[in-house]
Amino acid sequence: MATQTLCARLGRGEVETWRDYFEASLILRREWINGRPATKELRGHEAAVICVKALPGRDRVVTGDRLGFLKVWCAVTGACLKTYKRHMMGISSLSIQGDLLVSGSWDSTVVVWKQLQEAPYLKRVKVIDLGEQVMSMDLDSNLDLAIGTVGGLVMIISIETLSCLHTFQPPHPHLCTAVSLGPNKVEAAIGLNYYAWDRTTTAQVGYFADPHLKNITCMKVDTNERVLLTGSQDSKVRMFSWESKPMLLRQYGGHRDSVRCINLQDDMIITGSTDKTAMVTFRGRHDFCRADLTSHDTQLGNEASLSEVSERVPESVSLPHSASVNAIDSDISMVVTGDDEGVVRIFDFGFDLWRPAIPSSPRLCGQASLVSSASPTCVLMAKPGRSNVSIGNRRQTWGTCALAVLVRVKSTLNGSVPQDPESAISSAWMNVDEIYQRMVEWELLPVSQGSTPKHTLNLALHMMAKSDPPTVLLDSSVSPHRFALP
Repeated sequence: MATQTLCARLGRGEVETWRDYFEASLILRREWINGRPATKELRGHEAAVICVKALPGRDRVVTGDRLGFLKVWCAVTGACLKTYKRHMMGISSLSIQGDLLVSGSWDSTVVVWKQLQEAPYLKRVKVIDLGEQVMSMDLDSNLDLAIGTVGGLVMIISIETLSCLHTFQPPHPHLCTAVSLGPNKVEAAIGLNYYAWDRTTTAQVGYFADPHLKNITCMKVDTNERVLLTGSQDSKVRMFSWESKPMLLRQYGGHRDSVRCINLQDDMIITGSTDKTAMVTFRGRHDFCRADLTSHDTQLGNEASLSEVSERVPESVSLPHSASVNAIDSDISMVVTGDDEGVVRIFDFGFDLWRPAIPSSPRLCGQASLVSSASPTCVLMAKPGRSNVSIGNRRQTWGTCALAVLVRVKSTLNGSVPQDPESAISSAWMNVDEIYQRMVEWELLPVSQGSTPKHTLNLALHMMAKSDPPTVLLDSSVSPHRFALP
């Protein structure tokens, strides 16, 4: 799953080369294991935060509180960008699909929002009155919304037509704390039990009674690994096989009180609890594994084998809070939480890899275009980087010199600067070797410290492409990569 996630970022232009891909993945993995994220506290809610969502690729966070306020935050600066009041009671759940955000509330309404790049950031599109208090939601790619209610009723509603497609009623009604909508079935955690229904026939195709000692509070389905993970008031997280009758595979401890929320990120299980902690647990570090108990011989050597496995698996990472953690979400580089005191916290493990930064020089703020004479699809705009690792004084110097080369090349092509007959320039597109050669010829080459000049130049060019807006364009259709001033 980690490979798929990073491949998606590579496809969106957030990781430019395969070398960057592997370097970034290794750095990010080490930061998750070391457990030393950069932490921000976002304050502004006057009541407990019940739900949080990190908007994919937008560097924004959306949160909902017990009073019905919805806030949009900048994940980089921690500033509150906008506050909305469209619900009369607490916002219990948020769900995202594409550019749509859906908020569900205890006031029995669901509001569909369209995400915008600029202010007002969210635009209300539709309002659905259910007549049932919303406790949990899940939105699929077909814009079908599964809703779990206070009374245990599970319904599927089409966002496009606003029609109710199916309704499912468990034999033992209770609070529906979690719901998951798949292509063929809908699953729900209701009270102590797990239920699954076929989306076409509405027949019950799965049931598991009392998977925990106390009520299930949260649930996540990993369709790739075909496992089901649940958190409970008994402080445990359990992994089950994803079948009609789930079988217990593993149990994870670490929390001292009820597990309120759960999220999956690659091989990590991220949980929040009323014991005032959020925890990042690697799947291999478990309290119990069914494979350890399959035979008498295995039982005899259980302690040794389990300790050997645990030594190879990183320790769990604890993220302390000052109040009970009610909501949690994550992306490839950060964890976002909301607690009972109304504080939203961002634990950023990749603060030096992905997040935008204010450009260090006005000269790095040229306007950029996504249009290429060769193909508009092969031109990528890189995401901005952070200052601690990605941008240093040395790389800024290299970037400024490389920018001077590109500016002079553009001026030469435009005819404003006489062209040297010995150094023919036929195109504004230049690769690293060509830019390096011009820097030598024009005596713009800075001193490199601790790295090869071309490698440093390559990094500097990527940093220039990461300015906001980018100064250079990156063409990935050829190797080595070509850079141009727009």
